[in-house]
Amino acid sequence: IDKPVEVMQRVEGFAPNYYRSLIIIMAHVSLLAALGVMAGSLFSFPVASLLVICLFIGGVIGPWFTSQFVKPDIYARLTTSTAHLDQIWRAFAGGIMAVMPNIGTYSPLGDLVDGRQVGIGRVALAGAVLLCIKGGLALLIGMYFYSRRELAKTII
Repeated sequence: IDKPVEVMQRVEGFAPNYYRSLIIIMAHVSLLAALGVMAGSLFSFPVASLLVICLFIGGVIGPWFTSQFVKPDIYARLTTSTAHLDQIWRAFAGGIMAVMPNIGTYSPLGDLVDGRQVGIGRVALAGAVLLCIKGGLALLIGMYFYSRRELAKTII
């Protein structure tokens, strides 16, 4: 109800926009695979799987969580006795969001559903951040821990 009036212009068909959105989603999946390799080199399979699922879900809901609990002053009505709890909560939530891979920022689904264009610049930015920076860092950490792992040799 609070949305302003928009004038939209037809730029191209649905299919190219859909394919660019799929490329961004594949970047999400690639980041998820890199996180899986990193977690698999550190932990056992069940722990690594749960860690990657938690990181992915936290990364998807991260922008909403930040907008609801970290940035706005939603606790302005609190008394001074609970103001320090508000500061502790904001610091904790901000630290958690700094560690999470902020995947929801690069999601093309909202624009695709609303009929907006997902540009090639957005695809390039999402690919650079999700694949090269975050995925590359996760793979480097996984490679480091895997090289430090002691492996056993079976002799029959």
